[in-house]
Amino acid sequence: MNAYHEALTAFRGGDVEPIIEQMSVASDDAIRNAKILIGQLREITAGWREKAKSRAGSQLEQVLAYAARQPVFTAATAADALGIAAPNVYPHLRRLAELGIFNQKAEYRLGQVWRADEVLAALDQFVERAGRRGNAT
Repeated sequence: MNAYHEALTAFRGGDVEPIIEQMSVASDDAIRNAKILIGQLREITAGWREKAKSRAGSQLEQVLAYAARQPVFTAATAADALGIAAPNVYPHLRRLAELGIFNQKAEYRLGQVWRADEVLAALDQFVERAGRRGNAT
């Protein structure tokens, strides 16, 4: 029986301490994992800004920030979310794709989809670290 199930059994028997300890450990692991993800995302976006030579507050900077939050998107969803006219977002997307920051793919029903693969990789690593049922490192 694993520690969680043992704690749950103890809780059912009236002993709350083991389940509280398990929840504390799980919370601590989740916080540590989230901090790693935040660090990775900051590193990724700093690299993007340097590579793209974006100016603070520019539309290009806004597109980069959006992709960090929403790593798979269409031009229309990015334009709508950022309040940028759709024709004005395409030059930024093409430039960022040329720089290797974004990748583009044609999807059957969505049309052209843009991906921030570095962010997706960081999210995959986050999930791997979290594991299933409390296997965070």
